[in-house]
Amino acid sequence: MTDNTVFVNNVKLSELSSMKTGGLAEKCCFPEDEKQLISCIHALKSEKREYIVLGNMSNVLIPDGNIDFVPVVTTKMTKVEKTFDGNGKLHVYAFCGVKLTKLAFEICDMGYSGAQFAYGIPGTVGGAVFMNAGAYGSEIKEIAEFVDFYDAEKDEIIRIDKKDCGFGYRTSAFQEKKGVILGASFVFEKGDREEIMKEAKETMQKRVDKQPLEYPSCGSAFKRPEGYFAGKLIEDCGLKGISVGGAQVSEKHAGFIINKGGATTKDVKELIELIQKEVKEKFDIELVPEIRIL
Repeated sequence: MTDNTVFVNNVKLSELSSMKTGGLAEKCCFPEDEKQLISCIHALKSEKREYIVLGNMSNVLIPDGNIDFVPVVTTKMTKVEKTFDGNGKLHVYAFCGVKLTKLAFEICDMGYSGAQFAYGIPGTVGGAVFMNAGAYGSEIKEIAEFVDFYDAEKDEIIRIDKKDCGFGYRTSAFQEKKGVILGASFVFEKGDREEIMKEAKETMQKRVDKQPLEYPSCGSAFKRPEGYFAGKLIEDCGLKGISVGGAQVSEKHAGFIINKGGATTKDVKELIELIQKEVKEKFDIELVPEIRIL
């Protein structure tokens, strides 16, 4: 393989994933820039090895046991570039591995508005764009300008304008493409720093107050069904606190599945299926996982 410095052998993915479940990867790739990432993909393709690009692993369930793909983990790709235009707007270009909550705090602290909702979202820029992450009525699509994407089939880097990203509720066109989000540009308006920071900190406090942040989880387990709240449906089924192995429906917020200790991915998947079955039987509503199950 080319550039063996970015490859690490025998990586326990449970130590990297936010659910703290998942098995052993015989080989992992940790690129630090676009060149290394593309070189890594070329090497894996030449060896006919399956790979999956992952960020902070805050919204994915990693399989148990020996992993039969090579994780390409982008968390070392952390470059950020900030520029100002003549209209007083701040343009921020961030590599895919930049942690969204850290970036959001920096922007708010500079006195620019638009990132308040993202303060506290645990994923990376790449993952946030991939799923059009959102919270409290705002989404990534509202601040995005363009996305740089490596098309693995055409072996080329393309710049995709926001209007062509196919952003929808927890979805984007990138979920159907073979390749990887390399980075994205966002735009922000100048505002009152004190007010912006107040709003950002209030957003974070809502998370602390309502979400079981003291336990490993993948965030909201299910997408919001139209006209309903997943957590309320789950609670109304009497499932708050129910467990499968070490996986539990949070007693603090029924929309979260937490690892109470020693959970496996199998436990989490079985609990997801149990919840889906109960909600379907009681309300005739299909709950769709927001968690990406590999």
